[in-house]
Amino acid sequence: WEGSLGAEAFPSPGELQRTLQSASLLLYSGISAFLAAVEPHLVAPLSLPRLQCAILLDRADNEASYRAQSKLDTSTASATLSLRDPFATCALLSVRGARCVVSNQWNTDASSNHARCIDLVAAILQGGESVGGAVASTGVGRVKAYRDAVAAAAAAHRAHGEAEERRSVREREREERAALKAAERERRLEERRRLAAERAAAGEG
Repeated sequence: WEGSLGAEAFPSPGELQRTLQSASLLLYSGISAFLAAVEPHLVAPLSLPRLQCAILLDRADNEASYRAQSKLDTSTASATLSLRDPFATCALLSVRGARCVVSNQWNTDASSNHARCIDLVAAILQGGESVGGAVASTGVGRVKAYRDAVAAAAAAHRAHGEAEERRSVREREREERAALKAAERERRLEERRRLAAERAAAGEG
């Protein structure tokens, strides 16, 4: 694997251009749309006959990244924005010579994108599947199962937290009742002492 790996630095448009021209397979995993990272006018003049497959795992926006990208897009031409549509992106890369393009059709989240990336790469490199077969076997059903598992784990964590909170409430209530009983016993004991003292004083008188 060559190119920009890890999260230390985001590849520049020039790096993405060079990678597109030199790679036989491009795996792009990012938050914004692919053509937000490298502008369409930088891709349009490229000749990409070596690019056998481009896998674009983009559109994993969160609230902060969406707001930041929206601010940048206020000064972006509408024609440029329209090319960020997944079908338009695939068409542009295909016209420039890419043999196969795989792209997220809808927005997703980082955890689902990560799971899809791992499954796709494993299916292609270890399972020996074609790109189409890998996409079919790691598609919506697999991602839904992953999301369901994450949701179930989150629900179990919430249920555990709620049970712990209820236990803590019961424990506090038990301690409060015990404290009230102790205070009542002390009050009664003090009352008996006071009455005994009054009787003793009356006897002496």
